[in-house]
Amino acid sequence: MTARKRALCLLLLGLLLLTGCSGGESAAIEGVTWELVRVQSLEDGAVVYCLPEAQSLWPDAAPLTEEILCTALDGTLRLARGETERTAAYAPLEDGSAGEGTRVYAVEWLDGGSAQAICGFVEEGGERTPTLLLRGQEEVFTFAPKA
Repeated sequence: MTARKRALCLLLLGLLLLTGCSGGESAAIEGVTWELVRVQSLEDGAVVYCLPEAQSLWPDAAPLTEEILCTALDGTLRLARGETERTAAYAPLEDGSAGEGTRVYAVEWLDGGSAQAICGFVEEGGERTPTLLLRGQEEVFTFAPKA
């Protein structure tokens, strides 16, 4: 299996996890401050960066040394790292492929480029957690609600 196919399978698996755990409730991209918890390569699915407390799960991943937050409100998505911010316009995609409880958004960065955001739930250890995936050109960014 080529690296590109593995990466696509990884992304689809993430989407299926989000979709399969929906339980009829929809996750909302708005009204949440999202914290970056891991970055994965689209080429091979490897975790490239993760929170320091998760490094035992991914020992080859570099630790995220700065907090990166994502917020969405009224069609504007903001990624912030310290004083640096990147802004995008986002809009829901209504193609029906995401499944119940999961929402997919088209993201257009104001400084150029595009991405896709997928918002849903992941169930781990009997607990449902809202999750936001932001798929760029080379990586998938996984966000969880900031505690």
